[in-house]
Amino acid sequence: MDLKIFADKNLFNAGTSFFKQLNIPLNSNTTTSLHLKDILKDKFKSQEIFKKVSATYFLGLVDKSVFDTSLSLFDDGNVTFDQAVEKIHADYEGMMIFAVLKEADEKFERYYEMKRLGYDLDTIEDRVCEIYKIEKEDLFSRSRQKVKSDARALFCFWAHRELGYAQRELARRLGMSQPGVGYAVIKGEAISKSNNYRIKN
Repeated sequence: MDLKIFADKNLFNAGTSFFKQLNIPLNSNTTTSLHLKDILKDKFKSQEIFKKVSATYFLGLVDKSVFDTSLSLFDDGNVTFDQAVEKIHADYEGMMIFAVLKEADEKFERYYEMKRLGYDLDTIEDRVCEIYKIEKEDLFSRSRQKVKSDARALFCFWAHRELGYAQRELARRLGMSQPGVGYAVIKGEAISKSNNYRIKN
């Protein structure tokens, strides 16, 4: 099962792709985020949970029609959230599927957006080399020369915090230890803030 889809796609597409891997095709036409409070209405009173959820996507219905399209409640097999609410009744045998993004997970939206815009490790390498006026091989060298050390730190910070790459992956790429990458991320953050460096030039 490929869970990397959650890093490379928006939550609606990732959710439907995930269920497709389980051979469960979902049928939602509502690709935009919904308000959780509007969905739950009188069913759930806690205001705290509403504050913690930043995005809610209706992915579709799962019932017998998933395996036999002739049993679908809808002519074309696809459904909007409003249509689903209208059609579902007390004895409906199935469930509505939602993908929910908590406030704590908003950083992943940032990862999705950066990757959607074409940012990856190669583009970060190019940007760091542009800032420090060094070659890529300098970035991968183990030199402790300040300019090269600072460049690696900035690279680690942007790759980890802006694109969500794991520190162990960066350690393999740079030939560093994982604790070394962790230190570099902290150092890179300080460098970025003090010099007002931005990933986008």
